[in-house]
Amino acid sequence: GDTKQSIYRFRGADVDSTICFSENYCSLMQSSLPVRSFVLASTFRSLPAITKFVNRMFSRDLPLLRNDDELLQPVRSDQAEPPEWVCIAPEDPSRPLTAARSRSQAAAETVRLINDYCSDGKPYSDILVLVRSGRELDALLPVLQQAGIPVVSSGARTLYRQPEVSDILNLLISLYNPLDTLAVGAVLRSPLVQLSDPDIHRLIKTIPPSRIFHQSDPLPGFLAEPVKQRLETLRRLVHSRRSSSISAWLMEIRSFLPLAAYTDAFDLEGRAYARINRLLEAFLAQMKADPSAPLPWLLRQRSRGGDTGRYDPDYGEDVGVADERIDAVRAMTIHKAKGLEGRYVIVYGWSSVLHETEASIGHRGPTLIRTESLAQPSVEFSLPWGQLVLCSERYQVAIKQEELRAQAEAVRLAYVATTRACDRLTLICATSRNIKLPAAFQPLWEQRTPSSIEALGWDGVLKVRASVAGSGPGSHPPPVSTLPDGTLYQNLWRARYQQLDQVRDFPLARPSEAELTGPQTDVEEPASGV
Repeated sequence: GDTKQSIYRFRGADVDSTICFSENYCSLMQSSLPVRSFVLASTFRSLPAITKFVNRMFSRDLPLLRNDDELLQPVRSDQAEPPEWVCIAPEDPSRPLTAARSRSQAAAETVRLINDYCSDGKPYSDILVLVRSGRELDALLPVLQQAGIPVVSSGARTLYRQPEVSDILNLLISLYNPLDTLAVGAVLRSPLVQLSDPDIHRLIKTIPPSRIFHQSDPLPGFLAEPVKQRLETLRRLVHSRRSSSISAWLMEIRSFLPLAAYTDAFDLEGRAYARINRLLEAFLAQMKADPSAPLPWLLRQRSRGGDTGRYDPDYGEDVGVADERIDAVRAMTIHKAKGLEGRYVIVYGWSSVLHETEASIGHRGPTLIRTESLAQPSVEFSLPWGQLVLCSERYQVAIKQEELRAQAEAVRLAYVATTRACDRLTLICATSRNIKLPAAFQPLWEQRTPSSIEALGWDGVLKVRASVAGSGPGSHPPPVSTLPDGTLYQNLWRARYQQLDQVRDFPLARPSEAELTGPQTDVEEPASGV
């Protein structure tokens, strides 16, 4: 394998096992046969301008290529502009950017680059935007969508923050637990029922929230007829839950969902459908594993969407790119892009990748490190105990080894990011208070020029340009418009509800995937019921 592209250490991949394979094999088998290594250096993907930059960077500044045999040899000979390094600096050098501001400016620069590239009719599908983490992707996607740029993504961790996922979780919870007034209220004011806050207030004064779905109290006359029909449907779902198989019951829920209300003009793949499918299929799998306790599972999933106070919340990985034939920008993490390519690659999180090549590891709380030495594997630990911290004898040595391996992984990650490009490559480098450039790249940062001027660096293999934070379009998010409570959902959803008659039956798979080859298998609930 290509050890330079081994980037899955966090999943247990061990690059040393590949490097030392021949030595370990000969030792294990007691073989004295000669070993020959073949280096495949020819690349059919990248133009010479890109390979020159990659060879220069990863042989001198981020040493990864061990000898000249590993230097990339381009098969294509077309001439092109050298890769571009965009430095984003604050207006006041004495006040470095915050992490959020840094991501915002990098996103604005990405919008400018995409618009410039596509201004002469080039397709959006040529562009591949790479980020370091799902957090950066979460910051980038809304900016691209607000700019009117069609985009499909993979790796964003926002599944449980999506409105259709949140609404369906509250729907399932309210159908199981009548006492969860939070879920009942959320369902009433969602597109599932389409009630405004004043109407909800009048309704709960007439019928207690716990009885709206689970009892047959007469519905008040001020409710519109479509609202009454939806509430009666929810009551039927409560009763059919006890007598139907779980898969049949979920099919009834699918037929109730107002799919048109969750569509988006920028949703070119039917991602809302895919998210709903993922959630309902996960719930079905949970019911197969433990049909007696659906409510705790539902509550755990709902709580994931509310972890806004955590430093690094995990809202669940969103649905990925389902169809690469769509004319849209592809945005994903570098790990997700392994094996892919793009005519124009923009590395949005370049500064984060470079920072990790020299970053130290900070451990808090109990820590357990398994050393990867094949000769003497061991486990080192650090355990807080009151005001003291108990450490094993070789814990500091293990921490240092862990840092070196993590830094080497970051170098390989940078190599994968830069070698995804076919014709054009742009690296967006936005530093912040917590993300600094390694010393090897400080000269590039110091020689940056105004955004209208491009300077050549590294003997002409790289263009360096500055983009000052706060300048240009897209520096500030557009104002958020608000509507009165009484008309909020009516105005927002009325036009979409008029399209419900044209909506097809709920798909059982992503719209862009092949049709299911066989029918679903019903899973009967236990005789005792749930």
